[in-house]
Amino acid sequence: MIALNPSIGALENIHRKWGWYLALGIALCVLGAFAILYSVTATLASMIVLGWILVFSGIVEAIHSFNVGTWSGRFMHLLAGVLEFVVGALAIAAPVPSAAALTLVLAAYLMVGGMFRCIAALSIRFPGHGWVALSGAIAFALGLAVAWRWPVSGLWFIGLCVGVDLILHGATWISFALAVHRVPLDEIRRDFDVDRIDAEWQTWPRTASARAAQETQKSGPAF
Repeated sequence: MIALNPSIGALENIHRKWGWYLALGIALCVLGAFAILYSVTATLASMIVLGWILVFSGIVEAIHSFNVGTWSGRFMHLLAGVLEFVVGALAIAAPVPSAAALTLVLAAYLMVGGMFRCIAALSIRFPGHGWVALSGAIAFALGLAVAWRWPVSGLWFIGLCVGVDLILHGATWISFALAVHRVPLDEIRRDFDVDRIDAEWQTWPRTASARAAQETQKSGPAF
């Protein structure tokens, strides 16, 4: 029996557990759908989670600042930690105004980024510039629509983005699970048998030299 490479064992393990990846994808899609349907709740929950992440990140950054040798580096790390802690605390204490402020920043980012993409695509005209210009126009229109409905859009836009992101991630895991399930185990063993590939690679120069000698004998000596 041929001893399998550890990488082949990992691939076989993934193949056997494809159902778990499929379940993960379906669960993410369901969570994304709920986040879109209840976008206000998802927005507030996202801001609270983001706030706690910033609080813990600020604490770690402040503690790490005392391990920095120079005073200037220590001061910058400490200042960054304090800012992260303050922003996180504000997001936890007032999630609605924080969501509105973040939504306005995202709207400005979409408009500026979309405008620059359109200008660059129409000015340089590189291959596929039409698609880039179209994506820039869509981003600009989306940012403009969000800014136009602000501050009401701050209550649902972040939750909508979270829901769409979860659905896209779920669809990726579902496609991965189905693709893995469609590949037979024998094909995985054959394609990723590293010992066989290495043996063929080592014997290839001798095989190529023998074939070249045979071709030379058939064609005869060159004058």
